[in-house]
Amino acid sequence: MRRLLALPITAFLALLLTGTVAAGGPNVQNISGGATIAQADWETSDANGGYTSGYAAASVEQGQSAAYLEFSQQSVTWVLCSDAGTPNDESDDVYGSVGSFSYGNGPATLTLGKSYSSASASAALDVDTFTFDECPGTKGESQSSNVQVAFDLMANGPLIKQSGRGTFHVPGQFNDHYAFRSTSRAATGSVSIGGASTDANGAIGKVNWSEHTNA
Repeated sequence: MRRLLALPITAFLALLLTGTVAAGGPNVQNISGGATIAQADWETSDANGGYTSGYAAASVEQGQSAAYLEFSQQSVTWVLCSDAGTPNDESDDVYGSVGSFSYGNGPATLTLGKSYSSASASAALDVDTFTFDECPGTKGESQSSNVQVAFDLMANGPLIKQSGRGTFHVPGQFNDHYAFRSTSRAATGSVSIGGASTDANGAIGKVNWSEHTNA
């Protein structure tokens, strides 16, 4: 399966807001931007249907040198909430899910190899974690500081070039034209979250975009 570069949501919003803006009148706006990006994703599962999946992406805005990293991970496992006092009768067993979702973002370091042949990224993040347990119906929230998030990727495919454009139009009210182009390579490697390492897939490359809005 080919892996295509996807711009991280928060990075896209930051770049969109801080991209080059050319004035075109009181109701016209022209925006352009770009970023070099390395991203990793991972997923593991167990025999009971539990799983852990995550995503980490580091990017450098066009014309800048500082890198930014965002990270998220969710874990879900299934547990026996009640056997109704009949441990030998599975027909009345009640199961529920226990899980967590973690998210963090902040300044990072990002090093890329020539022609997007490799990528290494790392950051120390404040990570918010939300937990839930369906059996008692409880939820929780916590924050951990200085969580070390890092990944290393090596390209394992050729350069892939993509481009596209689109239009969103509401007659007499709103008109939007946008375009993008990207160059990327699929990659594999590993990611480390708080010292725990796992295998990861990913992509390394660059994305540029432009948008013209007339409201």
